[in-house]
Amino acid sequence: MPLSRAYVARLIAELTGIPLGILFTIYLVTGFQMLYPDKVWLLPRPRALHVDKVLRVLALILALLHIVAGIIWICETRIKNRMIRTVIEVVTALFLAWLYGMLLIVDLLS
Repeated sequence: MPLSRAYVARLIAELTGIPLGILFTIYLVTGFQMLYPDKVWLLPRPRALHVDKVLRVLALILALLHIVAGIIWICETRIKNRMIRTVIEVVTALFLAWLYGMLLIVDLLS
């Protein structure tokens, strides 16, 4: 039995949700540790974790996958007209790929 696009998109969104939550929690905690160094002591070397390029690129890639998969899943389950659904999915994916491409370029060159 072939897997539907909605099922694969939902699976991708579910699989990227937990790592995104963990990464964003790390960014939130390290940000508070840098603001209040004498009150919050949860992670060692908060500045190194907060500005790490690998974690930022990983967060960007996971966020892009999560958003695109979520939009595809919503379109596949809610929009019945196939042409409108495809146009919305393609335009959204192209816009997000362009936006996240620019963010990656800025992030890697800084």
